[in-house]
Amino acid sequence: MNFGYVFDEGFVVPAAVSIFSLLYNNRDIDEINIYILDDGITEDSKTKLKRMVSKFNRRVSFIDVKEVKKLLSNTTSFNWNGSYSTYIRLMLNTLLPDLNEVIIMIDGDTIINGSMSGLSQLDLNGNPCAMALEAMPYCYHIYSGLGDYELINGGLLLIDLKKWKEIKAEEKILYFLKNKREKNMLTDEDVLSIVFKGQITRISPKYNYLTQYYLYATSFYYKFFGWDKLAKDGVFYSLKELKETRKTAIVFHCIDTFTNRPWHKNNIHPYTKLFDMYLKHTPWKNYEKPNRMLKIGNKIELLLRRILPRRLSRLLYASAVKLYYGIGAKQYYKSVN
Repeated sequence: MNFGYVFDEGFVVPAAVSIFSLLYNNRDIDEINIYILDDGITEDSKTKLKRMVSKFNRRVSFIDVKEVKKLLSNTTSFNWNGSYSTYIRLMLNTLLPDLNEVIIMIDGDTIINGSMSGLSQLDLNGNPCAMALEAMPYCYHIYSGLGDYELINGGLLLIDLKKWKEIKAEEKILYFLKNKREKNMLTDEDVLSIVFKGQITRISPKYNYLTQYYLYATSFYYKFFGWDKLAKDGVFYSLKELKETRKTAIVFHCIDTFTNRPWHKNNIHPYTKLFDMYLKHTPWKNYEKPNRMLKIGNKIELLLRRILPRRLSRLLYASAVKLYYGIGAKQYYKSVN
C-alpha cells in the first residue's frame, strides 16, 4: 500500500505521530511505502523520520514540492493559513510521475489506531478518488454551489493515480482555481467536491473520524445543522452510523476546535491520551507541548460551555455556526462568483 503526507517543519511532530501509528498498527501488511511531500522539513527531522520508518522495515521517500508550490502560487493567491499544502497533495501525477497505483494521502493531524487493509480492497466504481464526508451545515451546501451533492473532507484522500492522470485531474483543478473560483472557503475540499461532483466514492467515517463527529453527533446538532436533510438526500451519514463508528473508528482526525489540539499544552481534546501514547514511541518523545491561543470563535464556544447551562450554550453555539456557514457563506460566495 502507498501512503502520502504533506507537511512542513512546524507540523512535523503531529505528522510523526500519525506515521508511527500507521506503521505500528499495520505491521501485517506486506508492503507499505511512505511518500512525504516536503514543504520545508529540516534535514535533522528527515533523518529522525527515516530512522523511525526503517524500524518497521518500510520505505520512505521525500519529495520536493518547490516547483509545484510555485505553480500553485501563480494560479491562486488563496491558501490555508499561508500554506499551499492542501492543494499540493492534489498534484500527485506531477510529483510522483512514475507511480500509477492507488495512494492514500493522510493529513498530519490524524491518529491511525487500527488496520488500513480494508481500504486496499475498496472498489472505486470507476471513480478517481474516495473520501469521507465533511461536517458542514445544510446551508453551506446551498451557498457553496454543491446543492444536493456530497461535500467531502480531505483528511484521508484515496486517489487512483492512473485514473487521476487519465481524466487530467490536475489540469481541471488548476483551471477551476484560475478561471472559475480562486477563493474557496474550505480550500481543496470545496474544489474537489465541485470539480469531481458525482465522481467521488464515499468511504466510512471510521477512516476519517472528525473531531466534530465526536463532539456533535447528537440528535440536537444533527437536526439543527440540517444533517438529517442531507442524509435524506443521500449526501450525509446517518446519526446511527456516526454514533456506531465512534466506537470502531480507525483514523481519528484531530481538527481544530475549542478543545485545542492534542499536541498543545493544556488541551482538552478527546484524543489526547491516544496521541500521547504514540508520541512517546517517536523520536520526539521528549517534545514539550507549546501554549497555543484559541481562535476567537473557539474561545467563545469554550466560554459559553463553561458559564451557561448546557442547553443554552449549545443552542447559542449551533446558531453561530449556522449564521457563519449560512449568511457568512452566502456573502462569501457572492463576492467571489
